[in-house]
Amino acid sequence: MINPEEEKTTSAEEQTYNENVIRLDGSWERKNRNITAAAFFALIGIGAIYFNVQSILVTVLVAVLKAFYNIDVSGSFIQRMEAITKTMQTPILIAVVTTQFLFMLLPVLFVVKKWHTKDVKKYIRIKFYSVREILLAVIITILFIPFCYLISSLLERALHIPEFFQKMSSQLFAADSLPKFIFLVFAIAVTPAICEEIFFRGYFQRTLER
Repeated sequence: MINPEEEKTTSAEEQTYNENVIRLDGSWERKNRNITAAAFFALIGIGAIYFNVQSILVTVLVAVLKAFYNIDVSGSFIQRMEAITKTMQTPILIAVVTTQFLFMLLPVLFVVKKWHTKDVKKYIRIKFYSVREILLAVIITILFIPFCYLISSLLERALHIPEFFQKMSSQLFAADSLPKFIFLVFAIAVTPAICEEIFFRGYFQRTLER
């Protein structure tokens, strides 16, 4: 025979997660759905929204700016792409930053709050770290850079990636002034560190752990 008190205790324990004691009262949790499915549905759904919206926004932005400023992008496909990345670097990066915050970060926070818990901060484990831990992470990252470059160059040769792709990348992620450099750091380092990490580490990996 099941003791009603024991049953209540078990039910309460199922509604908490980890040492943070999070109240899991979202729609996905109440219906006892598969938690792994939640992680993958969010990954595919938010990923598709983000990728498609960013692609459309960048395409429309390039078309509008090209017509408004009468930018000459004649020539071969490669020449046109090089001209676009060179003359429209800032608008493209602004579009990338905007879509990451609006169509990656915000949907993730909405999914956590709607599907799992109102205590979003605890669920995605946002917390402060010591200076020592931050410095350790920076040192490890710097030490890994040569290895990453090695793997990158090996993949480029193995996959025969055209040289113009590398040239476009160098044009898009280059700065010729301090303000541009600061914005570039924000666009390719700070923004992904917030949006992508909350999406993958904060939500996807966290949910799979359960």
